[in-house]
Amino acid sequence: MTFIIGCCFGSFGYLLITRHMAGISSAWPPSHCTACKSKLTWYELIPLFSFLIQSGRCRHCHVKFSSTYFWAELSCGLVFLLCLPAKILPTSLLLVFWLYTAWLLSIVDIYTQTLDSKIFFGTTFLLWCAQFSLHSVFHWETLLYCGLLACFFLRYYQNKIGAGDLYLLLAWSPWLSFRQFCLLLLISSSLGLLYFLGAKIVKKHTDTLPFIPFLSGGLFVVACVLKNF
Repeated sequence: MTFIIGCCFGSFGYLLITRHMAGISSAWPPSHCTACKSKLTWYELIPLFSFLIQSGRCRHCHVKFSSTYFWAELSCGLVFLLCLPAKILPTSLLLVFWLYTAWLLSIVDIYTQTLDSKIFFGTTFLLWCAQFSLHSVFHWETLLYCGLLACFFLRYYQNKIGAGDLYLLLAWSPWLSFRQFCLLLLISSSLGLLYFLGAKIVKKHTDTLPFIPFLSGGLFVVACVLKNF
């Protein structure tokens, strides 16, 4: 059930993000095939299953849908499945919210290579309010270290890393211990390097690299896989 709920959140979140980037209302028009404009019925909107049953094609015009919807739903479902324990606590719900907002920002970064300010500031405000309400530990030392690191990169390596990535790290840093923060940097950098090397092997053009997905991957590993490290 947790996985299904996560897939539903992934489908809904991906829809909102793509419509937001296209400047289209999130409420209208209803979900439809972009090729033939046919309105999709409820059984054509079931996360994962509809895509598989219809072989990734429109039931009316048989044009192939983008597989990004499928992978977005699957990845979000896995986040919910792996991070929500059987006994749901406020802290686990907060963690899922944190990772879900990171997932949303990752989708935007993949398409636009920018940090969406509306999503970032809105979700960061909610995250900080929730953290304070649950009396989470505020790690001043991590925030100070991240601030110094951000100043260094903005001063000397401004063209090497996006300012949005640094702002995101600043927003996350108080809620991570110094060790967790260093692990996040190590894991996300390693993931980015592996992707870059893989792209070079398959000769894929990669002048710039959206880094928020790798930061989100690092956060997931630190918060869910290495949480007791």
